[in-house]
Amino acid sequence: MFPGEMLSFHVSSDVGSFELDIFRRGMNEQPLLHAQGSSTRLAVDDHAYQEGCGWPPTFNLTLPDDWQSGLYIARISATDGTTNDTKDIPFVVKAPSGGQSKILCVVPFATIQAYNRWGARGLYGQRRR
Repeated sequence: MFPGEMLSFHVSSDVGSFELDIFRRGMNEQPLLHAQGSSTRLAVDDHAYQEGCGWPPTFNLTLPDDWQSGLYIARISATDGTTNDTKDIPFVVKAPSGGQSKILCVVPFATIQAYNRWGARGLYGQRRR
């Protein structure tokens, strides 16, 4: 993703309300955004692992122009007080076209997704338990 592009979050929640915090990873975790939202439990189709969930966006964020390139974490946390459930979602903000850096950030998204059993099963056929 590039600064100025829109990032959409699609959230299903058993507890209703949640918090969304975004951090830039690096030597120090740098908090950049705190927001609150709510959602209901949404259905997961048996083919969601291939075709996506088809859920409506719960939260949209236009990436600010001043966000530097690098690895970011969107942390979604339940806020009902009965659970400490959090999910971390990594994403990368790229430098504008033509920008160069002496550092390369490699994030194995394909590997993360291959073993992800969300939406009934992962890419290797393992079933969700």
